[in-house]
Formats: sequence, structure tokens, C-alpha cells
Amino acid sequence: MWFHSTLVPVNDDDGQIDYIIVVSIETTERKRAEQKVTQHLAEMKFLSTTAMEFVDLQPKNDVYEVVARRLKELVGDPIVVISSSDETGREVIVRAIVGVGKRFEAALKILGRSPVGMSFPILESFLHQTASGKLVKLSEGIHHYTRKKIPRTAAKLIEKTLGLGDLYSMQFSRGGRMLAIATIIMRKGERLENPDLIETYINHASVLLQNRQAEDVLRQSEDRYRAIAEDMPTMICRFLPGCEITYVNQACCSCFGKTSEKLVGSSFLSLIPKADRETVATNISALTVESPTQSHEHRVIGPDGEIRWQSWTNRATFDNEGMVLAYQSVGEDITERKQAEENLLWYQERLRFLASELAQAEEKARHRIATDLHDGVAQDLLSLKMELEKIRKSTPSTGLHNTLAQMIETVEKMIQTTRSLMLELSPPVLYELGLEPAIEWLTEKVQIDHGIPVSFEDDGQNKPLAEGVRVGLFRAVRELLINVVKHAQASNIEITTRRDGQNIHAQVKDDGIGFDPVAIQSPSDLKSGVGLFYIRERLMHLGGVFDLESKPGQGTIATLIAPIKD
Repeated sequence: MWFHSTLVPVNDDDGQIDYIIVVSIETTERKRAEQKVTQHLAEMKFLSTTAMEFVDLQPKNDVYEVVARRLKELVGDPIVVISSSDETGREVIVRAIVGVGKRFEAALKILGRSPVGMSFPILESFLHQTASGKLVKLSEGIHHYTRKKIPRTAAKLIEKTLGLGDLYSMQFSRGGRMLAIATIIMRKGERLENPDLIETYINHASVLLQNRQAEDVLRQSEDRYRAIAEDMPTMICRFLPGCEITYVNQACCSCFGKTSEKLVGSSFLSLIPKADRETVATNISALTVESPTQSHEHRVIGPDGEIRWQSWTNRATFDNEGMVLAYQSVGEDITERKQAEENLLWYQERLRFLASELAQAEEKARHRIATDLHDGVAQDLLSLKMELEKIRKSTPSTGLHNTLAQMIETVEKMIQTTRSLMLELSPPVLYELGLEPAIEWLTEKVQIDHGIPVSFEDDGQNKPLAEGVRVGLFRAVRELLINVVKHAQASNIEITTRRDGQNIHAQVKDDGIGFDPVAIQSPSDLKSGVGLFYIRERLMHLGGVFDLESKPGQGTIATLIAPIKD
């Protein structure tokens, strides 16, 4: 399970963390949704990229080499072999091999030639086994699947040289017709990664292979483009510089709930809310010969008039003069991802609110306890001291007189301890005189308690603050001072407060050993950065900003910015 937790430290008298209050919200479903969206986006990006590559593939390019190279990107280290049937349909011919290395070169010496171009009889059992539209793990070795054209001894030696592990295979097929065969040769101990994406890619690449084989007869790039685009799950659209649509694939028609006849000839901008059209048009017109592609996200009008989000990658084509001829774009619907992002932002804001409420509740509890100590315990101890002094004055016995003196001394210590506790819990100066006097009192206390020179300077300007802001800034400055005392090894601390327009700036600067702010905010170092995280989140909720500047060996400057009350 996943949780998003806010940690609020509560310090003891020595400034050490006494205990930590944890507020947690289960985010398992949100995390799963984010991971699913991230994985989906990565897969869609890969498929979109290959789709664009397929579209732009020139007749001179070796289609099998391209398919094998892209498939190799998915499988990693294993060897990828692409074969296709000959004109008779009775044999397969090895068209491309990607992923060769020294072991493979050693195997070639045994074979006596490169396998590319070799043909082998097609086994009916093999065709049946690989025609499921899924990757299948083959049960036999090289000797069997080459229909014994490679002798058993040579085949065994090749397998040993390659360190042969599992063999996987799948057909590229369309309409029940085999176009080619992909074979993935694993080494012993290797595990096949991304099988689902590999299958999806092979199914998509089947469109390319089908189209290329049709090109042998047609040789018309527009037909090739349409054949690939129509079957792609991503939206594909072509339009002129004036945004007039010239082509859309079926995925695009389905997304907008319109036929290609209605879309072709209309303006691409008509599918976008009026408020966003100028921005989209500006992005498209910014494409140049030097920078012909661009990706951006924008809103669109869905089939029922609802507003959805889409991500488009636009590519401009130019003439010899550098003038735009047309645009071709690949897009996908990202509404769910946008909703997930909005939910994430809502959760973050909710956590900030809860952290602020918790801080306010803590401050109220501190103030109440300090008031109870003052009105109850402190007054009772003072009364007790006075009564003991009366008894001592009226007692003639020397022994009892000394005992009473010791008791009075003990009570006096208890009174001082109670007063110190009251000040630590809720300094009266903060509520009675304001932030600046409270910080000045705090600097004097730190200097006395820890022997570190602390200076305080205020610009003298009026800075009216809401109670929550005043208390939040005081607690933040106190937390920063505690951090300096505990970790910075500083010999001098400077604190300043000033007004800047409608904001107050409070700065804590030390000449200590410094640190790396990025490292301390790392997820792996949450414990050491919880105080800074709390300050940042609290200030953000109050409408403020927390800025931290530090480098190892160069001290630290922490700046707190918060709004002034109108």
C-alpha cells in the first residue's frame, strides 16, 4: 500500500525531537493510476514514434531491418531475427538479424556464412504454434526449426557458442495471412522483458510489413500512409498551413465522433475551444526548417461537446524555399492523465490544509497549556512559597527553619522551571508585542543557552500580520535556529526582518558548514528534511514562500516570505 504522510516534529526543551505527529492519507489507488498513466504514456510515445517513422519510411529503407532494430530496443540484449516467407509460401527467408556480438560471430564461423538470406522450409506445426497473436516459447532447438538444414552437430555447437537459452517467436500477420516471423534468441538465464508491449509492437509493425509488401505492386506513398494510419490506435491528422484538414485516420474520427468526410476540408481549429485557438495556432506556426517538430497539449471539443485534453506531436514539411507545404500530426487523448494530475494537486492542497490545521491545533494546545500552567501550577507554587516563608519566619526551631529554607528553594526552582516551560510552549511576547520582539527574545535565548552570537535587525516598518502568519513565521524561525545549533557548527547567526511591498521577509543566515538542499529533500532522506518540509508546506498554505540557499562549506541562507495583513 502507498501513503502520503505529513510529519510534524514536536521538540523538547533542548530543541530535540520529542515525538513526531504523522498525518497519513492512503494513496494506493492514486499511485497505481499514476504508474499506469506513466507506463501508458511511455508505451504510447514509443508507438507514436515508430508510427511516425513508419510513415516517413522511404522505399530505399530496409523495412525488415527497421522492424528488427525497433524490436531490439524493446527486448534489450537478446538477438532479434526477422524472417518472411518466399513467393511460394513454402519457405521462410532470414531478412534481418540485430544484436550480434562476438559470440554470434563465433557461431557464424561454425555455420560458414551469414544467416541473412538463408531459406528454410516452413513447418506447419511452427506456423500453427506462432499464429496465436501472442509470443510463444519454442520447445525445440535450431536443428529442428531449420528443418535439419543445419546439421545436428553444428546446431548443437552453435547453441553452445551462443549460450542459447529460451527461444520466443510470433508472427507478423494481417487478416490471417502471415507476413513475417519475429524470433527472439535469449541467452541462458535471461528473462524476456515487456512481452505485452512487444506483442503490441509486432501487431502494429504488421501493418508496416503488410503495406511494404503491397508497395511492391503499388509503390504509392499515400496508400502506404493511409494503410498504416488507418489501423493505428493513435490519432493521425494532416492539414494545410491554413489549418484545413486534408486527412484523418479512423482513430481521429472516433475520438471526435465525426466521419472523415465531415472532418476533411474543415479547420483543425474548429475542434478546439475558442479560448485556446490562438495559442494552438501560434505553436503550429512556430515550426521551422531548423525545428520542424513540436509537441504540445491542449483542450479539444469532444463528440458530445464535452471538453477533453489531447497531446499532439506536429511535424511540418517544407519546400525548397523553406515554405510550409503541410503538417502531419500524431495525437492521443490524455484526459485521464490530466484528471489524475488534478487529483494529485487536490491531494497536495488537502495535505497542506491538514498540516496547517494540525499546526494551528498544536499552537492552540501550546497556548492553552501555557495559560493553565500560569493560572494554575505557577500560582499554586507561588502561594506555596509564600506560605512556607510565613511558616519559616514564625518558627523558632533552627532545624525546622533550615528544612523550610530548603523547601522554599526547591519550590523556587519549580517556579522557574514552570516559567521556562511556559515560555517554550507559548511565549507571551509573541501574542502581546508581536513577531519582531518575539524573534529578538528568541535570539537572546539561543545566545544565552548555546553561546552562539546571534544578531537581529529589523527595518522598523509596520508589518501587521494575521495571527496564523505571525505564529507560523515565529515557529519557522525557531525551527531554523534549532537546525543551526544542532547541525551547522556555526560561529555566527544573523536574523533580519523587513517589509517588501505587501510581504514580510524574514531571513536566517549562518556561517556554518552548509549542505546540499537537493540531497536533504530527497525521498531517501525524509527524516533529516522533515523540519524544512514542514516549514515549506506551512508557508505555502499561508500564501508564502520558503527559499533555501546553501552549499557545503559556505553556510546557509533561509528566507521566509509571507503576506502582510491588509
